[in-house]
Formats: sequence, structure tokens, C-alpha cells
Amino acid sequence: MLFHQGENIRINTPCALTIGKFDGLHRGHIALIRNLQNLAKINNLETAVLTFDPSPIGFFGSSEPPPLLNDAEKQARLKAMGINHYIKYPFTADFAALSPEAFVRDILATQLTTRLLTIGADYQFGHNRAGNTTTMQSLGKKYNIKIHIINLITQNNKKISTNTIRALLAKGNISEAEEMLGYSL
Repeated sequence: MLFHQGENIRINTPCALTIGKFDGLHRGHIALIRNLQNLAKINNLETAVLTFDPSPIGFFGSSEPPPLLNDAEKQARLKAMGINHYIKYPFTADFAALSPEAFVRDILATQLTTRLLTIGADYQFGHNRAGNTTTMQSLGKKYNIKIHIINLITQNNKKISTNTIRALLAKGNISEAEEMLGYSL
């Protein structure tokens, strides 16, 4: 797996990409990544995972709990899954000010040569989170990126998310948290 960091990243081979924090690499993340890998194989594309440093939450000053997986653990798990590129893009004031279209055009289509993007149904992006899945589908057509939206994964009528897992852990419900993670803590 190739590790890329910085804002001047260039990936020269067309790729299938997914975007997120991927804290914990829980079962919802795994479903997203497996879908990405299947679509990449069908379309003869390399796979890439894009994350931001700091996270948008951290950048805007909200306190963040410690990650469920540190970056080295996350990279090791992504490598073991067969991901080709792990990208840590700096989340700066200039980046936060990008419109949804500028993000898709300049970062996804141009810098990262994205030809296929897999995102969750609740994905938002761009300045003030102005873009959503509908925006992404429209921009994908314009910039020749196939967009695949994955429905949220649930367990016991709860969305599998890092926040849900943290809440379960805070209540001492380790077994249900581990079930959502897909591995033991």
C-alpha cells in the first residue's frame, strides 16, 4: 500500500476512492471498502482511501475523543485488506473553504484521478457541508466519476457508527460494541 500525505498529492493511475475518518474501521466501514474493492476490480481501477488530518471536527475546534484505532493500526488494517493507496490530506482553512464543485474538480478528479467514488448515504462535503449525495451524483456526471452510494449499515436498529460504538463502550456494553466493530477490543 502506498501512503500519501500532503496537499500536493498526485495519483496518476485512475482509482476507485472512498472518503472518511474510518475511526475504528467498523463493520459499516468494512462494507463500504469491500464494495469499493468489488467495483474497482470490475472497472480495473486501483483502490484508495482518503482521510483528513486533522479531521474536520478537530479543525473546527470541537474536542474529539481519542481514536478507536491509531493511524498505524488503521494503515495496517487497510493494507491487510488490500487497499492500494492511503491518503491523508491536510484539512486547512483553504481546504474548508472549497465549494463542493471545487473539491470534486480539483481534488478528486484532477489530483487523485478518481473515476469511481463510493460514499455512505449520509455523506456531506464542501464549504459548510453544502454538498450531499445528490450534489455528488451531479458533479460525478460532470467530472466523469461514477458515484456509488452505500446504505447505512445497522445492527439492532442502531446505525453502525463510531459514535454509536463509543456510546456503547461508555455504557460498558463491550460485546455489542465489538459486534459493531467486527473484532475484539
